[in-house]
Amino acid sequence: MGAHRSVQLSKSVADVTRRRARTLFVVAGIFLGVFGLTTVNVTQNRLAEAFAFSVGNQATRPDLILDVDRLDPGTVNELRSVANVRIVESETTLLTQWHVARAPGHVDMTITAYPDGAHVALSPFELVAGRKPGPGEIVMEFGDSAVQSVALSDHVTIETLTGSVELTVVGLSRTPGADPATTGSFRGYMSDAGLRGLAASTDPINAPPLAPLRVEHLSVKVARISDMDATSHAIGSVLQAHGTTVFGASTPDDLTARLQQVDGVFSLLRLLTLLALAMTGILVLNTVRTTVAEQTAVIGTMKAIGGTRWPILRGFLVTVAIYGVIATVPGLVLGTLGGAALGDALAKSIPLALGPLSLNPGLVLAGVAAGIGIPLVAALWPVWEGTRITVRDALSAHGVDSPTGRRHFGWLSDRFGWISQTTMLGVRSTFRRRGRALLTVLMLAVAGASFFIAQTASSSVSATVGRVWSNVAADVEVYANERYADAQVHLASVPNVARMERFGVAGARTSWGKVSVWGFEPETHLYTPRLTSGRWLRSGESNVVLVSDELSEKGGLHLGSRLVLTGVGGGRPMTFTVIGTVDEPVDDLGQVGSVILSVNGLYEFEGTPLETASGFVNRILVQATDRSPDAIGELARRVDGVATDLLRSGSVARGSGLGPIFLVHEDEALRHQRNFLILYALLFAVALVVGTAGILGLASTLTASVTERQREIGLLRSMGASRWRVAQVFWVEGATLGVLATGLGILLGVPLAWAFVGALGRLVIPIDLTVDPVAFVEMGLAILAMVALASVAPAIRASRGRVSELLRYE
Repeated sequence: MGAHRSVQLSKSVADVTRRRARTLFVVAGIFLGVFGLTTVNVTQNRLAEAFAFSVGNQATRPDLILDVDRLDPGTVNELRSVANVRIVESETTLLTQWHVARAPGHVDMTITAYPDGAHVALSPFELVAGRKPGPGEIVMEFGDSAVQSVALSDHVTIETLTGSVELTVVGLSRTPGADPATTGSFRGYMSDAGLRGLAASTDPINAPPLAPLRVEHLSVKVARISDMDATSHAIGSVLQAHGTTVFGASTPDDLTARLQQVDGVFSLLRLLTLLALAMTGILVLNTVRTTVAEQTAVIGTMKAIGGTRWPILRGFLVTVAIYGVIATVPGLVLGTLGGAALGDALAKSIPLALGPLSLNPGLVLAGVAAGIGIPLVAALWPVWEGTRITVRDALSAHGVDSPTGRRHFGWLSDRFGWISQTTMLGVRSTFRRRGRALLTVLMLAVAGASFFIAQTASSSVSATVGRVWSNVAADVEVYANERYADAQVHLASVPNVARMERFGVAGARTSWGKVSVWGFEPETHLYTPRLTSGRWLRSGESNVVLVSDELSEKGGLHLGSRLVLTGVGGGRPMTFTVIGTVDEPVDDLGQVGSVILSVNGLYEFEGTPLETASGFVNRILVQATDRSPDAIGELARRVDGVATDLLRSGSVARGSGLGPIFLVHEDEALRHQRNFLILYALLFAVALVVGTAGILGLASTLTASVTERQREIGLLRSMGASRWRVAQVFWVEGATLGVLATGLGILLGVPLAWAFVGALGRLVIPIDLTVDPVAFVEMGLAILAMVALASVAPAIRASRGRVSELLRYE
């Protein structure tokens, strides 16, 4: 019995090593499935671990940030002894302006310095290029290039109390949770001595207008969040005893909602990787069917000498298991490393603190099941069917050629005589093995559909985010903090202003998650509401709202429902009555919908006294007469110039009057769309994995076809067919499969994309399905590219054989 099993094992190993190209394709296909699934699982697990670590005692995220007028080492040391305080760290920031080429010529910038830049415990930054700064030098945040390109050795100009100062860029950094490309908050880092050497005001209340402001910050990490109130009171007592004034306090946002959405993204990515695993199963099924067909006579011989069905079946399954082991081990290792690296990168961007890496046994078992279990299950049917053959039928089988295509496709030659014989032969050969051809078409169709899904999901997110500002007919948004009548007078002197309106935007919390809150004039001319039910706002109303369709569905809200809103930073909850629903999408992760108030109602919600809200303005929408890009840029510069002149002349106090501006459509929509670049990259990366599996599947099919048709190829060569003509037969066979797959891909892609986008809208961000007609063309091109890549090796192999060897093939 032992010798018999040894012979079976030797045969299984020989089946793996004899057909090296076939083995390569199968192993690569299984590897891709295991690698993709493991990467997604490990990344998601890594983020979950990082979240648990972040909210635990060892997180690098501060729980409380205090703005103070001064700090000395003695005060900081005493704060470390306060009950429940784990970490206390001080830093200094300079609020200034960075001179850039884009209108209006400058942007706000925050420069940070630490007493000991080499040991930053809370909110540390990562130096990705260059070195730490000295006096007169600065490290720029990597995303600062969103407003103006910066590189090592470049010079940047900032404002100080004594005029402009030029700093040399000596490094580039990445800070967890800080991406100027998406937040619009530009930042840099200097040495403590270098920052304190710049002339700046230190009094945020009585600072001169537009003066650079230097503020001390105190970051605190506590042991127990539940005791935060008592800890804050104790910290305040210590600061008061040392004569330190607290200007303000803040706490970081809750990370739970963002993590849930990231978790939703990876759940959807896992669905796409399951497509790759399904294609791996088809690849194994095709391969085993071909192997069994080639060894029909061997099966008959084994049965003739006393072999039973189960040992023969087991031998083929051992071959498949060897394929799986060879592919699963590197798939698990590389998938774990890749998932850990991707998880770490995403954790830093959320931000989440990174804890120790641990390998979940469940993830290993999932990889083993995918790499060994799925191939074995896929192989069962062809092995069971192939080993049921009788001895007589098996021994009477001759070779592996079974030309069935001519009988079914001979009518093509009669009706389309102008088609070359080589092309006709390739078309007829496509369905010599109809079952295998059908499965191959299905693989290619699924691969093409995965690209269609990725493209449709990306287009849907981008279009939805871009649509947020599409119904705002304004060109410039102006920050203001004064009486609206005064702001109108100030802006009336600016040329090219056609219309202006009060406006506001804020964030709020509801029972179902965060929402974006918009405030518009009831008689607005610059905003066009897309009403889906109910009515629009009326003058004098401040306690009514319109809610987006997504929020209405999620919260079960209808006309007359009560909605409670609470400010993101806390504050008194306010109750509003729903008077309508609107088609108003959101443009940021963490939001479950939108709410629209009257502008007076929004200002009251933000804390403006009721008696002054009607005459107050926080933001102004401005529409230009000439709406060309150059004219809008000039309008932005002129508005900024008016604001600067007012502040410098003392006509308005610091903190009031007109402020910075930005271009509504060009800047704001683009800034929010950048938030989703990593989502697009992940979608197309997984689609690429699925597409590669499709390439391997088609290459395996064509390679098997070449193997089965060695004698036919020899006959073609002996009758004078050139190597190119022989190769063309297999190019045509692959192209035919590709054309059929494109049609099936369209039929599969549309419902799959609809379901995927719907799930993305429920789990990640509310979006509308947007199908770009170009996506169909791109799917067809993707399938044709897969066909071209997959056909290269089989076509070359078919054209290189010697005629004498080909004709002797059995």
